[in-house]
Amino acid sequence: MFHSIYIAGAEPRSGKSIVVLGMMEMLRAITPKVGFFRPLITENNGKDPLIHLVSKRYDLEMEPSELYGCTIETARKMLGDGQYDELVKLIIAKFKAVQERMDIVVCAGSDFIGANVALELDFNATLANNFGCLFLPVIKGYNRTAGEIADALRMLEEHLAGQNCDILAAFANRVPPDQTDNLAELLQSSRFPFYILPENGALERPTVGEIARELRFECLYGSKQSMTHEVARYKVAAMQVQDFLGHLENCSLVITPGDRSDIILGSLAADASGTYPMIAGMVLTGGQKPAPEVCKLLEGMNRLRMPILLSPWDTFTTALKINEVEGSILPSDERKIAVALGLMESYVDMH
Repeated sequence: MFHSIYIAGAEPRSGKSIVVLGMMEMLRAITPKVGFFRPLITENNGKDPLIHLVSKRYDLEMEPSELYGCTIETARKMLGDGQYDELVKLIIAKFKAVQERMDIVVCAGSDFIGANVALELDFNATLANNFGCLFLPVIKGYNRTAGEIADALRMLEEHLAGQNCDILAAFANRVPPDQTDNLAELLQSSRFPFYILPENGALERPTVGEIARELRFECLYGSKQSMTHEVARYKVAAMQVQDFLGHLENCSLVITPGDRSDIILGSLAADASGTYPMIAGMVLTGGQKPAPEVCKLLEGMNRLRMPILLSPWDTFTTALKINEVEGSILPSDERKIAVALGLMESYVDMH
């Protein structure tokens, strides 16, 4: 008998998408009838990035609207009206409709949009129990020591003990590579299997295109290929060009006002030079496009490798908003998908 599984982050930004992809791939090797479901999604005309990714990659023959319970806005309204039981019944009914057509369903829990992490984890655990799913919690390892991650796992074990969850395994994702061995030793006494996924920068970094889409920046110059450049860091160019060039690092996104012709031209020259790091792209702030003569120069460059975006906000606000953009995995990003699946294949053995 097949068991469906419920993957839930134990806290915000745990990176459960990687685990979802890996489990979909593993289960598809067992049966082609693997479905996907999310209990809650953010209101975005019914469009959810994870549903889109899984649907496209695995050719799910179901409408996106069938693959989620309800929107977060609907859930909040029902909870505000004291309709908790009705909300759970609604989500269960939509899950059962998917389950009836599939051998296995992979569920991806909510994205911690509430202020109370424990309550949201309890909600996911309750749904997993009602769905009859095996539970796979994902713990965040980013910027934590092995001891801190192990403590987080012990707290999770104690918390879930009262939920009567049938736990298949737990994951620690984005663990610093120099902490993996120590963590493995600390987790030898864990009550259930525990898998450690080391941090991989290629999966965490947003691309220029993702930043542009998320923040609705206008693309002034750049090819489709240039929008796939990964952004490892951003640099606010507020100094003279000769001083700014010394601060460039590989895969930097340069942020500067649109009237700084010297920075624009200096960045283009640095990106073309073999003695300077590769620049991921540039964002011009304040809604200011380059001066006419600079635009003429840019338009005459047939192979402009560095994309240039336009932000409506001032430089400070633009930098803050860019810093909040998280990297994601798109159906068209075969390289990121390959890295994610390779990570799961290398570090997870559920046979």
